[in-house]
Amino acid sequence: MKTLNEIKKEIEANQEVKRANDAEREKANNAFISAHKAHDREAAGLASLEIEKLQKNAERISARGKVLTNNYNYILVETGKNALAEIIKKYDGKKHGEKTAEKIRDEMRGKGFSFYFPTNYFTQVKDSISINERGAYGRGVDIWTKNRAKIIDENNTIHAEAVAELVSPYKYIDNIEKYLDEIERLTAETRKAFDAANAKAHELNEIAVEGLKWRD
Repeated sequence: MKTLNEIKKEIEANQEVKRANDAEREKANNAFISAHKAHDREAAGLASLEIEKLQKNAERISARGKVLTNNYNYILVETGKNALAEIIKKYDGKKHGEKTAEKIRDEMRGKGFSFYFPTNYFTQVKDSISINERGAYGRGVDIWTKNRAKIIDENNTIHAEAVAELVSPYKYIDNIEKYLDEIERLTAETRKAFDAANAKAHELNEIAVEGLKWRD
């Protein structure tokens, strides 16, 4: 499994590929426009094929970026959970007062994370966390405990064991290109199945009276 820094480098590399593909798409678009104005059907056809190829590339690049972001978030959550579990066990059973909260945040920063418990103005219960890399831009990710297990209860008491109940919505994808091939295959099959179902629904609705028509 890769580190956060390794995945960030892969994300940047994918963004560079995107920039190069975007530049090629702009060239192909300009070539198509020029060919169309010159009434050069052959050149326009070639440019159109190039545009179609680059569009498919763009879709793949975008999908790869989503998977890389998913992998980054997975590692962020898992390493952050482990760091928090190690830190908070020292405060198990204690009150989550202002000084204790600050100590936990400081120790998490020392391990490379920006961390806090989201505020709930109606209760002291904390059953979720917000976590990010220290110094990173953006909000980070929010995760909740299974069955809303209380890391901090109504009496503002810390329950360190509840950190283990934090559930990640992310999954780590090891072989991204193989995974994307499978996603593309299943997407094509799903689209084909939906098209067949829609055709059948249209056939039914052509003969059905009101009250018997197919509705989504």
